[in-house]
Amino acid sequence: MITSEKITSAFFIIICVAILTIAPIFYAYFLEQRAINTLKTSTINSAITGDIASRIIKEVARAEKIPKNETPTVVLVTDPTTLTPFGQIMPGDYILLYHQSNLAVVYDEISERIINAVPVNIKNPNAK
Repeated sequence: MITSEKITSAFFIIICVAILTIAPIFYAYFLEQRAINTLKTSTINSAITGDIASRIIKEVARAEKIPKNETPTVVLVTDPTTLTPFGQIMPGDYILLYHQSNLAVVYDEISERIINAVPVNIKNPNAK
């Protein structure tokens, strides 16, 4: 026989499972948004332009699934502590932000390899 005590216990278990399932998703989203905001507003991790940016973009563009139809914003990482969603990132690495493709690519110039490529939700401040 089903008692109200069993129903209460089952309901409690369902709520706990739901919370434990959803919490990591919200936490990952929070970390990603914090990292994106840090990249946008930080003067520590400043955007790179000119010959350095062109060289980095050309090196990264050799990879297969990198968008070829847009020019990314290139950012030099100097403080990786707030950029944990991007993986194993070190000072001196570059992050290429592809705004139209909503993609962030972490590139290590020393080893000449892509460390990570993650989908991000980049909001364009000029869009209405």
